Amino acid sequence: MQQAKTNKVIFPRLIFGYATIGLATVLAAWFSINRIENQVNAAPIVYEQALFNLRKIESLSNDAAEELFSYLLSGGEEELKEYRQIVETLPSNFNTFASSAMLSTPEEASQLAQFSAVKRSWGSFTSNAEVLIGEYQRKGEVSPANLIAVEKLLDDYQRLVNLLIEYEHAKAQDTQLQLKQIIGYSQLLLIIVAGVALAALTSVGVLMTRQVNGFVSRLQESHEDRSLAQVKSERLAAELTQFIDTANAPIFGIDADGLINEWNQTAAKITGFEKEDVLGQDLVQGFITEEYRESVKAVLDNALKGVESSNYEFPLYTKNGDRVEVLLNATTRLDVDRNIIGVIGVGQDITDAKVAQAALQQTQKMEVVGQLTGGLAHDFNNLLTVISGNLSFLKDELGVMSADVAEIIDDAQSAAKDGAELTHRLLAFARQQVLAPKETYVNDLIVDTNRLINRALGEGIKVTTELDSKNPLVMVDQGQLESALMNLCINARDAMQSGGPLTITSETKSLNKDQVEEVPDLAVGKYAVITVEDSGSGMSENEITKVFEPFYTTKEPGKGSGLGLSMVHGFVTQSNGAVVIESELGTGSKVKLYLPEVTDDKNTLIPPVKKILSESLPTGTEKILVVDDELRVRKTAVRILRKLGYEVIEASSGEDALDSIKENKNIELMFSDIMMPGGMSGRQLASIVSMEYPEIKIQLTTGFENVDITKNNADADFPLLKKPYDQRDLATTLRELLD
Repeated sequence: MQQAKTNKVIFPRLIFGYATIGLATVLAAWFSINRIENQVNAAPIVYEQALFNLRKIESLSNDAAEELFSYLLSGGEEELKEYRQIVETLPSNFNTFASSAMLSTPEEASQLAQFSAVKRSWGSFTSNAEVLIGEYQRKGEVSPANLIAVEKLLDDYQRLVNLLIEYEHAKAQDTQLQLKQIIGYSQLLLIIVAGVALAALTSVGVLMTRQVNGFVSRLQESHEDRSLAQVKSERLAAELTQFIDTANAPIFGIDADGLINEWNQTAAKITGFEKEDVLGQDLVQGFITEEYRESVKAVLDNALKGVESSNYEFPLYTKNGDRVEVLLNATTRLDVDRNIIGVIGVGQDITDAKVAQAALQQTQKMEVVGQLTGGLAHDFNNLLTVISGNLSFLKDELGVMSADVAEIIDDAQSAAKDGAELTHRLLAFARQQVLAPKETYVNDLIVDTNRLINRALGEGIKVTTELDSKNPLVMVDQGQLESALMNLCINARDAMQSGGPLTITSETKSLNKDQVEEVPDLAVGKYAVITVEDSGSGMSENEITKVFEPFYTTKEPGKGSGLGLSMVHGFVTQSNGAVVIESELGTGSKVKLYLPEVTDDKNTLIPPVKKILSESLPTGTEKILVVDDELRVRKTAVRILRKLGYEVIEASSGEDALDSIKENKNIELMFSDIMMPGGMSGRQLASIVSMEYPEIKIQLTTGFENVDITKNNADADFPLLKKPYDQRDLATTLRELLD
């Protein structure tokens, strides 16, 4: 009874409660359905907008890549401009996508991680692309390794973008499907509640329970999907870390305090410092050369403020104290909340390139100086020929003269000879002098020259020699080698103001492929090495790089021409050797001359026959054609030859000379300058005459002592008389050829 009474009380209450719950459920379901319907109608617009923004990013980045590679293929500045304009617009597109995709909400952490990976990947691509652009602008081409590296970064970026697009699309489809299912079930629930009323409350409860369970299950599935995405993101991050560590470019990172927190394998290989050696160390203070610390710190500080830098050159110290030149791109490093947490630096070792560059600049500079010197020597020798020839002619014409007049002419002739010697010295450093190489024993030359050296250096310098027992044999111009040795000893004397020891040594060395890298511009083979070592003041590294430049000197004004070492360098280089200087301030200097050693299988040159000339000049009556574009030089030669009894015809060019040969019979010798304007050189003229008129003997002359023109060897096609020449030189040379 009591139980029945209780049931009578409980059941109405339960019914009332269920009715209340049912009514509330109906009302709540009705309001919820309306709200969900509105969300469902709005959801496609939101998701489509996010996907549209993401695909726009994909399209822009593809366009940028196309413009970049088009520029690298064609060099067109318009493509480079388009590339950089697109790169500048991408940050705003990234922000637009982040807003439309609601990445700022906590539940989108996985999506944000993917998006951050995309941005970092794009940043790496553009940073390395700038390095590639810089290389193309400097060299006109890019290395395959650098191009492949940039293409790899682009592939990684595009793969990450595609993953994010797939993620966004899948999320949109899944969420929209869930909402539609909920609406469908809720509408069904509303119909059942309205139709069955209170009698179906239990069913409603069961149904609602099932729906809730289903919704919870779907939420769990969604959570599992997000967990899977998180795993993928972490895997991508690990792959990116591995890529950075194994990249073929040095990559380092610092935190906000400038302490190192990234150091890849290439950075370790270049510097010699392992990762564990540098982590936590101050990059600027510990590894940057002192003179660059302030500027490098400024670059890193700017990057920590969001101002990135590209193609900045700076040096790093290696573990063994060497200096490595690095080209740096500094990129700001952000966390997931876009807070600046440090800097990532991607570098390139350009040490060797800066050295292929300094050497090239030095070579080009010397070539320019050589061309200028050769041209000046040609003109100067022409002037000296006129002066010397006419002085000799004047002296002969005057015959008996006063002592004062004779002295004046002798002094003028002596000055002309000194001018010719100066021209020869100028051509020495330009490597354009005509050499007369012959087999020379190094030890014998040192011993013979040492007598002159001792007299020239004075009592304050003690000269000792240490000669190789082999007495190496070289093929050189003996006079030039003696002059070079004397120059080195005089320089050593000037460096030892208080006197001291000076040592001259000779030795032989065989250079293999590895050793020739230590001595630039030398081929593999055997060399005789002459070393002049002093105990003087020494030279700085900067001075050593300049000592071979013409007119450079460390001596006081008026105490050195600056041609000594330039001449030595020019002569030795022209002789297929090299000059090496080892010196430090306060420790003295060593100058080493490397000259190719003559081996047994080399043919030797026959020493020239010395001829003793009589005081009287040889004469003749033959018909001679004189060809020279310089009127005064031509007149001087014509005057000398006519005085000697020859019949002389003159021409001012190659074309005039050929016309003269056709018009005049019985020309027995042509005396022609080599360098002439008008398109036909003296050597070309000589070749034509020798083929068409083989009976005519040919004698060439030049004041431009370029070895490429004169050939400078024993089997030259035609004999050569160097300017300036005097009466005896011209008379003797032509008479020997005619006889």
